[in-house]
Amino acid sequence: MSDKLTTIATLKAKEGMGAELGQRLLAVVEPTRAEPGCISYDVHRTTDNGDIWVVYENWQSKAALDAHFETPHIQEFIGYAQDLLAEELQLQSLQMASTQVAPKA
Repeated sequence: MSDKLTTIATLKAKEGMGAELGQRLLAVVEPTRAEPGCISYDVHRTTDNGDIWVVYENWQSKAALDAHFETPHIQEFIGYAQDLLAEELQLQSLQMASTQVAPKA
């Protein structure tokens, strides 16, 4: 098994707050992608419920992920999230078992 980690965060906005939650999530994409140890960081919106967002992330190590949660942009997001979320964020942490390959063009 690799030291690389994947996390999948599912966030459900309060009714009518889906667009604002999405804006806040998209605002952390670029600074997160610039962090040491970030392999990929992508934000998705479900197609059947605009209030549900999913963040799919890949990290070189748990240490890199832990450092991510301490960055100013994520700490700021956590502060906003309390007012935007209908329920507690669901976070899955997965250890990469397969060999990573480059995405197809």
